[in-house]
Amino acid sequence: MPRPALLLLLSLLACNVRVDRATDSPRADSARRTVGATTTAAPRIDTPRAPPRVVRHDVIARGSHGMSARVRWLLSPDRLSMLVVEDPASVEADPLSNGIIFASEKRSALVHIEDVWDAAPSPDWRWLAYSQALVLRGEHRDTIAAKRWGPVASRLAALTAAGDAAREARLQRDLERELRAKSFPVSGMAYMYGVGSGHALRLDSLAIGAQDLRDTLPVVHLGAWRVRWLRGDTLALGQRPSRSQDDAPADRWALVVPASGGLSPTIAAITDTSRFAPLDWAQGPTLDISSAIDVAAEKRIDAGAAQVQSRGGSIYLTRPGDATPVVVGPGLALAATANGRYIAALAPRADRREHESPTVTVVYEVIPQ
Repeated sequence: MPRPALLLLLSLLACNVRVDRATDSPRADSARRTVGATTTAAPRIDTPRAPPRVVRHDVIARGSHGMSARVRWLLSPDRLSMLVVEDPASVEADPLSNGIIFASEKRSALVHIEDVWDAAPSPDWRWLAYSQALVLRGEHRDTIAAKRWGPVASRLAALTAAGDAAREARLQRDLERELRAKSFPVSGMAYMYGVGSGHALRLDSLAIGAQDLRDTLPVVHLGAWRVRWLRGDTLALGQRPSRSQDDAPADRWALVVPASGGLSPTIAAITDTSRFAPLDWAQGPTLDISSAIDVAAEKRIDAGAAQVQSRGGSIYLTRPGDATPVVVGPGLALAATANGRYIAALAPRADRREHESPTVTVVYEVIPQ
């Protein structure tokens, strides 16, 4: 598992956390009404319209897809929002950071975050919690020198202090100590230590037309290998894995409350997980470095107002008013939002090199013209 000597998987920078929004304007033929968990098209006369523009977003665009990867997704109860995760693992199932995409038809927004240990929406889909992955690798030693955490602490302090030099200096000293205390092994074959930084993004307040999340990044809350929600607005941060495996559970949890300014200090520590809100993830096939997924299989998804079909290695979208199906792109569809704006799929890797997975997880964005 090749890595540079200093592997800082830090997507707290705005360039690594993106909100993309198309500049399309509302159209009469996109009107919908939502009843319960299904969405139906309002009655109208079909009229010809211009073909949409389709944009492909790879869920992992910069990081490693690993030796294998699990694919999972969630749809909101109204099917207008979707969370897609590609969760890779390294040799011997060592942890690798995930890529996630949250897409919302309500906000016409697509949030793409890489280098994540875990992610989960709140039960009411008002918040998206995620744990940012930070990793350091030993330099031909069996230990991580204390000073190696300095650059990481400096970056986090600068983001949190927002220009206050005195506060930034204090934060850096505190963060260096906290990073060392809350780090955990992330490999059974090499000397690598990781840390999780917990965050919560307010989904129903995403600015329509926003280009990044620079102004909405919360205060850093270190110690987050896993994230789960209790029934309500309380967030549980799993402190460290019980073993150095990608699917390892957390051994204890810190409870915090999200707010517009970030996360509260820890209000309680627990080990009992029985109060966690259930997450009904849909699971896709496991992606493996040694074999490609058969994307030529036939599949039909009745998303709500839209219908998505996979056949012959391509994905087609039919919406009310479409005289013919829209060719979305290559791949096998997994899920779609109600009006077909966002389609999760497995697709052939565009620039595959040797020893890389031939199939990747993508989200197609279908933008009306």
